[in-house]
Parts: sequence; C-alpha cells; structure tokens
Amino acid sequence: MHREHQELSATINAYVADHITRTQIKKIAQDVYDVLEQRLDRDLLEQTSHANIIAHINSHTTNPTILMTKVVRDLAELAGIAREACCVTCEETSHKIIDSKAANVYLKTVAELQTALRHEALRPGKTTRES
Repeated sequence: MHREHQELSATINAYVADHITRTQIKKIAQDVYDVLEQRLDRDLLEQTSHANIIAHINSHTTNPTILMTKVVRDLAELAGIAREACCVTCEETSHKIIDSKAANVYLKTVAELQTALRHEALRPGKTTRES
C-alpha cells in the first residue's frame, strides 16, 4: 500500500508540475481531487479538500516550476494592486495625480515579474520533477 501511495504521489506531482504554468490552480486541485476520489479509501478522502490540495501545492512543494509559477502569479497580483494605487485624485483640486511611490513600486514589481518570467524553470520542456 505504501508503494502505491508513493506512485500516486509521484504521478500527481508530475501532473501538477506539467500543468501549473498553463492551468488555474483551482482546476488542478479539482483534477487531483478527482484522482484521489478514485484511489483513496473513504476515510482518507474525507480528510482531503480542494483547499487542502491548493495549500499543499502553495506551501509544501519544492518543485522549481511550481514555485516560480506561484512567484509570477504573486508578482502579477502585486503589480495590479500597485498600478491601481498609482493614480489618485487630489482632494483639493479633484484632478488625477500620480503617486510617485506607488509608481516606483509598480515599476520595480514589473521588473521583477519580467525577471521571474525569464527563469529557466518556466521554459517549455524544462519542467523538473522535484516536489
């Protein structure tokens, strides 16, 4: 039984690594759950949820492709927040002005995002199997 669980884990880890750069994590969690539903005992399955699967992918993996994909998604989210904070309305004049600190954060975040996107772990065919 232990060997079967190791093989299942390796298969799931490979699936996640192969799909993480082009598939939303909620879809991956659903696919993993569907496989677990077919392969695990009911008692083990009851301890598993989509949220647990997502948390495991986000927190416990050491796979470079999965980690860099998370970094890219986090940076993209931060860039969006910083971009929205760049333009503010002056209370005195009601004119739109640019917040230079927010603009600098945005530009630095975009630069980091560009660097992360060039990372070897995100290149097609470079998926590694560590997990």
